[in-house]
Amino acid sequence: MRVWLFRLILMLLATIGGAHAQSSQGVLQVQSSYSFEETAHRLLQVLEQKGMRVFQQVDHAQNASEVGLALQPMKLFIFGNPKVGSKLMQCSAGIALDLPQKVLLREDEQARVTLNYNDMRYLAGRHGLEGCRTLVENVSKALEGIMQAVVSD
Repeated sequence: MRVWLFRLILMLLATIGGAHAQSSQGVLQVQSSYSFEETAHRLLQVLEQKGMRVFQQVDHAQNASEVGLALQPMKLFIFGNPKVGSKLMQCSAGIALDLPQKVLLREDEQARVTLNYNDMRYLAGRHGLEGCRTLVENVSKALEGIMQAVVSD
């Protein structure tokens, strides 16, 4: 019963999200007032400042163009901190499916630039991270702080 209640609370927190982000099915979205390129640059700077390791960048628009297809600018950044991620995996190995962290930077047809990322609270409920409540909250706040730093003036 206690596990069920914790998961319910985590799911409710995931749907509430931060004041700066919109949430849909465990994905948070933050709008940037900067261009796609400037937002990408700022994201990499903030990740570096926060001591995150950027494992990979996937340029989906470039990949599409290489096979004769067109996409709006869209780039996936895969990053994390192995010390923190490993602790989460000690709580539940299943979280490894969703780690390292990912941020999808994209520009829509109206030139609106957004950062989309997984809500850690949602993932905690999905993977049963009951024993890591404090760590989950710390990671959630860190991700929110990273996104805010990227889009802030």
